Amino acid sequence: MVTARPILVILLLLLGNLLFAEEERELSQYSFEALTTEDGLPTNGVLHVYQTADKHLWLSTYNGLVRYNGKSMYVINQGNTDGLSTHTFINMLETKDARWFGTQAGLVKYSNHKWETFTEKDGLVYNEIKDIVEDRNGNLWVGTPEGLCFYDVKKKKFFTDNIPTALKQASIADLIIDPSGYLWIASKDKGLYKYAVDQKKVAYSNTKIKNINALVVDQKGVLWIGGNGYLKKLDKEYKLSGFEGIAQLSSKNINTLFEDSKGAIWMGTDNGLVRYFNHSISTFSTNKEIGRHIVCSIFEDHEGNYWVGTYQHGAYRLNLGQFATFSVEEGITGKFVYSISKGTSKEEILLATNGGVTVYKNGAFTPFWYNSHLKSQNVKDVFTDTKKNIWIASKKGLTKIDQHRKVKHFTKRDGLSNDYARFAFEDSFGNIWVGTVNGLNILQKDGHFKAFTTEDGLGSDFILSMFEDSHRKLWICTKAGITTYYNGKFHDFMKENQLSSELTFKVIEDHKGVIWYGTNNGIFRYENNKVFSYHRKIEGDITSAFNIIEDEENNLFWVSCNVGVYTLKIDELNQVYKGMLDKAKLKLYSTKDGMKSKSVMANGRALARENGEIWFQTYEGVSITNTNNIKTDKIPPTVIIRKVEVNGETVDHHNGIVEVAEGNTRLEIAYEGISLLHPEGITYKYKLEGFDEDWIYAEENQKAIYTNLPPKEYTFIISAGNQDNVWLKKPVELKLNKRPIFYERLEVQLLFALTFFVVLFLIYRWRIRRFRLRQMALERSVTERTKEIYEKSEELLQQSEELQQQAEELQQQRDYLSETNDLISQRNDELNAKNEEVSLLIDQVNSINKDMKRKNKNMTDSIRYAKTMQFALLPSAEKLKRAFADHFIIFKPKDIVSGDFYWMTITEDQTTFIASVDCTGHGVPGGFMSMLGISILNKIIKEYKEHDTAKILTMLNTSIIDYLQQENTDIDDGMDLSLLKITAGEEGKFDVRFTGAKSTVYFYQKDEDALTSMKGDIISIGGRSRKKKQKKFTSHSIQLKEGDRIYLSTDGYIDQNNHLRKKIGKKLFEGILSGTSKFHMQKQQEQLEHLLERHQGEEDQRDDITVIGLEL
Repeated sequence: MVTARPILVILLLLLGNLLFAEEERELSQYSFEALTTEDGLPTNGVLHVYQTADKHLWLSTYNGLVRYNGKSMYVINQGNTDGLSTHTFINMLETKDARWFGTQAGLVKYSNHKWETFTEKDGLVYNEIKDIVEDRNGNLWVGTPEGLCFYDVKKKKFFTDNIPTALKQASIADLIIDPSGYLWIASKDKGLYKYAVDQKKVAYSNTKIKNINALVVDQKGVLWIGGNGYLKKLDKEYKLSGFEGIAQLSSKNINTLFEDSKGAIWMGTDNGLVRYFNHSISTFSTNKEIGRHIVCSIFEDHEGNYWVGTYQHGAYRLNLGQFATFSVEEGITGKFVYSISKGTSKEEILLATNGGVTVYKNGAFTPFWYNSHLKSQNVKDVFTDTKKNIWIASKKGLTKIDQHRKVKHFTKRDGLSNDYARFAFEDSFGNIWVGTVNGLNILQKDGHFKAFTTEDGLGSDFILSMFEDSHRKLWICTKAGITTYYNGKFHDFMKENQLSSELTFKVIEDHKGVIWYGTNNGIFRYENNKVFSYHRKIEGDITSAFNIIEDEENNLFWVSCNVGVYTLKIDELNQVYKGMLDKAKLKLYSTKDGMKSKSVMANGRALARENGEIWFQTYEGVSITNTNNIKTDKIPPTVIIRKVEVNGETVDHHNGIVEVAEGNTRLEIAYEGISLLHPEGITYKYKLEGFDEDWIYAEENQKAIYTNLPPKEYTFIISAGNQDNVWLKKPVELKLNKRPIFYERLEVQLLFALTFFVVLFLIYRWRIRRFRLRQMALERSVTERTKEIYEKSEELLQQSEELQQQAEELQQQRDYLSETNDLISQRNDELNAKNEEVSLLIDQVNSINKDMKRKNKNMTDSIRYAKTMQFALLPSAEKLKRAFADHFIIFKPKDIVSGDFYWMTITEDQTTFIASVDCTGHGVPGGFMSMLGISILNKIIKEYKEHDTAKILTMLNTSIIDYLQQENTDIDDGMDLSLLKITAGEEGKFDVRFTGAKSTVYFYQKDEDALTSMKGDIISIGGRSRKKKQKKFTSHSIQLKEGDRIYLSTDGYIDQNNHLRKKIGKKLFEGILSGTSKFHMQKQQEQLEHLLERHQGEEDQRDDITVIGLEL
């Protein structure tokens, strides 16, 4: 545990900082990464290295020009680029409006996405270009083996008029423009010249210096001159002197010179690289990967990487990272460092190596005085106890050296269980424990050891390490897990916590009393008498955890593993433990961060010092980091839009605007992130303003795809962030204008609207006119009717007298009607009685209706219970997690009960069978078929022991036909399915067998970065083809590896329609699978669900939907 003790920190930082002063580090301590033909270079001869404004690195080679983004290379040559006349590129220069390349066959210009070559026919003095520089006026100076020439950018012509006569045919080697604007010219045969560009005259010359190769002006204004056999300096007063350290150089032939941002002078020689800083010389002449090398070019990029081009060994990158590594070159006695511990004083550190013990003190590594007398130089551990005795464990026993240098050697004769001693440990009682490959030992008072083995309660006799917690409990790490020791007894920690055997490396206790331990399967936590595993709860592919060191000041764990050292935020680990976070994030440090080897020793001790340093033992020395100075990558990656495609056709986007013609439905925007330091840590986020509401995050996939965009103006915005979550301050933008089809245009729609309103108005006027005409006709009709009524009234007066007479007759009839009314009253009573009978019948109908509702509810509840039963029969998430590295399932029934189902079983020999099935129909019929299918599949494999996928489908087909008696009935129910058999092989390989009935399965192979598919037979199980009871199914096979993926799907996803009745379709489905296969499974599931939701919109779900993704 790293603790902060202010007084000690102040004292020890002075010493510790010596290790981390970047400018003082030897070149051998820089991280190294080689780029050769194996990485994509067309040849290993790299003549020049250059970085352009877009942050691409350019490598000029004998066989083409290479553009590098930190992750991939693109080679430009005559075969793929018009306008070139040679493969050999020598140097490069970027100006405001163009990029210029010196080649063996002319000066090449790249501008406005076109290549153009200038040769002697265009005014060049010679076709081979040695160097190009730009003066303050924006014009070019071009050096060749046959003289110097000038290119006027405005006139677009080459001139030699004002060139000094001596230089018109001189062999030019190097050109530079100094801070004052003077042009310095180095030649092989005519010496050194300083030329005033504006005055067009020579300001200084020295014709005595011959064979000059390189020039550089340092921050003090001193000109460095390198040539064959010498290195000279010319000060501001033109005083020439030799370099005082010439004798210390690995070679006196200087090919190139470079000054970095810190003021250090770098020299490329015939025998490697040299750096000169603060009167100190550091060399880098040989390396196990590239051997001895001739340096042609040196360059420092914007992220602080140094790039070195060599004549025959490619290019390599040097960088100072979070770690400083010290090895044999710095004085460590062995290449392999097994263990690190404190010495007999606070300033002293002891290292156990394969070459004896090394002592670090006062900033230097020296051999331990007793090394020559050790029984074995292969020392596994060195340890200093509280009495300042030094204990040395090796394959030939244990050695004790006291303060007076008195030596005692222990072997099996002294009671050790084995001479192969792995480590020594002192508990709080002062007992000395020794772990061997054959048991644990404790030193007794009589000077002999007492041995303990599995017979005494140890989980394994192979002992890896020991730890004592704050309660004085001993934790013993073995090949089979953890054994604890307290109250004089051993206890099997693994059995007590129902854990399987686990190779366990180290146990620690944090400052809050929580126990943590590291294994081959990651980190575990022991708290409140319960074990919590972080396996698959930490992002990334790293599983191992060797040493775990708490950095309390930064609230981090530093964890060594088989691929380097990574940090974990303790707060995130606590959130995962409490269920508040799915996975914790790690930050990995490896060879790019200053470690010479990413392989850290699994056994032995790492050391946390009080000055904030942590020392890790590796296969290439000791790698040291300082937690008081954790570097953050403050430079975000650059992102560029590489290509835009509309309906598969590439369109020009370089002016920042893309016009999408009417009728086009698919838009693809390919982008590229550039980081030369940590390209693997780039994360992207993008959105299409006017369409996307939120940012879309992406990691591996570098393409944004949009379909069926409405016609309007959009802005595509993309940004990139690095591994430390530092994002571009100004994202890259691309304007998009999707033109509408003629009827989608605003003016056309306005015209349609205007026409519609005019037609409405005309109809309104026509109806008003028609109404008025009808009104006039009605008025005429009323007048005529009034006249007729008057005439009729006269007639009625006459008729009234007649009616009076008739009234008397009616009185007589009334009496008769009275008698009739009595009869009607009697009939009415009878009708009331009938009405009561009808009311009774209505009550009975209401009762029946209520009973029907109750029965309907019972039926619905039964269906919902059937859904519960169906879901209970599906494989659980835990079962899938045990069988696969990762997975996702999209399962969306159309009705309450699904006609789709998925099924899985694991046999006794750990063979996994899994299937996705689409039964005929939806709802209850489909649900019955799914339960029948699950029952039959289980019976075939578990009872009949049939493991051939083709035979399984044949038996399933026969069983369905027999169960449903389909040969004798009209029952047409059947099913389409994909069945997989997955068998794990050696070294992470898997044999996968597939048989399908009207189905397709997809495979994503990580190494090939490709999505492939296999189609099943074009016949269903049961159903309308039942007459062919003995159907023949075909078995297909494919070999997959760990990390590859499998996708199964029913046709519900593909057949889902949108409001235009257009299906998603197989092409779009395969496209999104391919485009998201590098995502985490959960992100891929989100993208699939997002596409389905956007496509379906307000439309009803058409069919049951099942999509399954599996990662091996």
